Amino acid sequence: MQSRDLGQLLLLVNTQVKQVSGELRLARQQMQRAMHLRQQLNDFSSEYLASAMDGQRSGRLVSFARDAQAFGQRLKGTAGQQTEAISRHQERVQILQQRLQDLQQRCEGLDKQHAKVLRAEQRIAQRRLDAELEDVINARLQPRLAQKMRQL
Repeated sequence: MQSRDLGQLLLLVNTQVKQVSGELRLARQQMQRAMHLRQQLNDFSSEYLASAMDGQRSGRLVSFARDAQAFGQRLKGTAGQQTEAISRHQERVQILQQRLQDLQQRCEGLDKQHAKVLRAEQRIAQRRLDAELEDVINARLQPRLAQKMRQL
């Protein structure tokens, strides 16, 4: 494979690395938002359940305590649903991290191969230049050599 072809392939893989990095960053942000939401729901649930208990102790209306407790339980259930969303986000993050690592390794390998092919092409080009230079020198020297041979 020529260095030009490897360079194009390397450019393509670098583009894929950037794309997957962006996707990974977005997936991590989504996971963080889901975790934050779950924490908020759990905090609100705890507050409502504590409010229900305080309401029962202080002798407030039973309906208030029952409503606060029911709402707190619904919040706790919704927080539990966020756990499923978080696990999906975590799975997506792991997949993207693995894909990114694979692409980075591929990029590194292609970069080494590209450098190796470039060095080989440069050696070939240098040999051609050396051969051309030698031909030019020989072409200039041959008439002189022929003249000297005639003189002898």
